[in-house]
Amino acid sequence: MTHFALQSYKKTVLYVLLYIAFAVVLAGMLYGSSSVCFASLLAISLVFSVVFAALTIPLWMFVQFVESQLRREFQQYINIVALCIVFQTILLAITSASAYGILDVVQWHIFVLYMPILLCIGILGFCFVYQSYRFVKVSNDSSTIIDNSSVSIESEQEPQAEIVERISVKHGQKIHVIPVETIQYLQAEGDYVMIYTNDSKYLKEQTMKYFESHLSNDIFVRIHRSYIVNVHVISNVQLYEKQQYIITLRSGLVIKASAAGYKLLKQRLQL
Repeated sequence: MTHFALQSYKKTVLYVLLYIAFAVVLAGMLYGSSSVCFASLLAISLVFSVVFAALTIPLWMFVQFVESQLRREFQQYINIVALCIVFQTILLAITSASAYGILDVVQWHIFVLYMPILLCIGILGFCFVYQSYRFVKVSNDSSTIIDNSSVSIESEQEPQAEIVERISVKHGQKIHVIPVETIQYLQAEGDYVMIYTNDSKYLKEQTMKYFESHLSNDIFVRIHRSYIVNVHVISNVQLYEKQQYIITLRSGLVIKASAAGYKLLKQRLQL
């Protein structure tokens, strides 16, 4: 999905006006406790806002296309912290350089005292924007996936066949053997199934119906036309909106469940 500011001309204008307003408020905050003239502070605040707005574009790309590929929760935290550090370094470096060019020596030394304030604002802004982007991603994924869930999952179930304890996947010249207990969930990918384990993912030329009937019903539940989940890795389940549920795994990943899938999950968990 395209970033909000790039979707239309009107949204671009709204995005720009929002950050201009932010710059004016920031300049007013600094001017109230500084002897630097308001015009100079406004110019510096505009630079701060423009750089912040520009950096949110690659942040959006990270949340949309990179974060979902990070399967380990610890790895996600490390990448987020590193991204925040890079974000703040670029933001403050450009802002400081602009302030150095705008202010005289005396005013520059006064302005340096307010850099910790800008750092705090930058970190808070980063956290707010990052969480907003994650929420938008979950909402978009939900609206895309739920459209395909009108057919009841229960009607697609097959009688339990021979239970498999491991799955073999050929990749190039290598054959990977996956113990089923290491599988977090399976996702439909056209005529294939993507198998997500604790530390990797594998593409298997097989159907979801096959796995639904050959994986243990005590461990794996078909919660959606596109998802089969390992109940042992579920952290919590919450209602997103009417007939839509969000399942959070212990790794921090979020997947969707239809109403029929949620009902089946409750039966399996004896809730």
